[in-house]
Amino acid sequence: AGARLNVTTAPITPGGPGTTTLAGIVPGGRVDCRYVNKPAPATLAITKAFDDTVPEGFGDTEFSGAYTCTLNSTTVASGTWSITGAGPASLTPAEGSPAADQIPAGASCSATENPLTGNAGLPDASWEWGTATIDSAVTVASGQTATITVTNMAERVYGNFQVTKVIADGSTADAELTYSGGWTCTLGAETVSGSWGPIAAGTVWQSTDASKIPLGAACAVSTETRPDWPVADDHSYQWDGDPSFSAAVVAQSDNLATVTVTNTTKRVLGQVTWTKVAEGSGDQLAGSQWTLAGPGHPAPGTPVADCLADPCAGPDLAPAPGAFRIVDLAWGDYTLTETSAPPGYELVR
Repeated sequence: AGARLNVTTAPITPGGPGTTTLAGIVPGGRVDCRYVNKPAPATLAITKAFDDTVPEGFGDTEFSGAYTCTLNSTTVASGTWSITGAGPASLTPAEGSPAADQIPAGASCSATENPLTGNAGLPDASWEWGTATIDSAVTVASGQTATITVTNMAERVYGNFQVTKVIADGSTADAELTYSGGWTCTLGAETVSGSWGPIAAGTVWQSTDASKIPLGAACAVSTETRPDWPVADDHSYQWDGDPSFSAAVVAQSDNLATVTVTNTTKRVLGQVTWTKVAEGSGDQLAGSQWTLAGPGHPAPGTPVADCLADPCAGPDLAPAPGAFRIVDLAWGDYTLTETSAPPGYELVR
């Protein structure tokens, strides 16, 4: 708007905001004035928020980013923002840029966030920050505050481990046997459990993300289920005690650590004993000879002579006339045959 001021002898004293003192004005002169109304500046606010994926009570770490405001394709305000945890952020204008509460009305303002790395502010290494969701650009209005919300989410990070099966050196077990069992992974108060296998000796079982094992959890094998007999056709081979589990390992995202399950076997051989006695009296008779045929020692047809006194060279290890004892026999059926009667007696077939 414009106005004409007629100068009189009355004094003119400018005052109020935005006034200008005019020098050299005399009575009879003329001053043309133009009044321009400017809109009040606007305020930009940035707020940090968390969605429900962030565990309650966590998120106490520093978040930061930048903001830019443009008007008619020209940048009219810019700067950075920061905050620890959730809530209203502090905005710091760039050099030469107006403060966040002095932004020209009508400007369009947007924000970005510096990506977070690691798990700062989260419970442990099994968590990490996800990509933030940032409100769309806002248009600031005269005398009002426009808010951009930056919302962060958290993601659970899972790890895995391996189990391998070993038959100890010197032990014997059928190669086609398979083994399985249970495992438990613990991180703080959180426990996850499942089953491993079935796997054959010398092979490896590996967990998957489907088990949801927290990254960094301590994982241990808790049980093993194994066949009753290490050698199906020879039960003289038996498991020697409980399986051995190596120490717990840490669940990792790659280069997986391995728990080793080791089984040991032993050979439990049998023995056979008999006596040669006289008919009627039952007295033990010395000097008979025999053969014992079966799946193991002694070889079929090996003569078994009566050992009469210590030390016995074998196969008979019973140092008494008419008494016989053969040891280290594989399990199975044996046939005992007398091949020579004691002196003075006739062999009956």
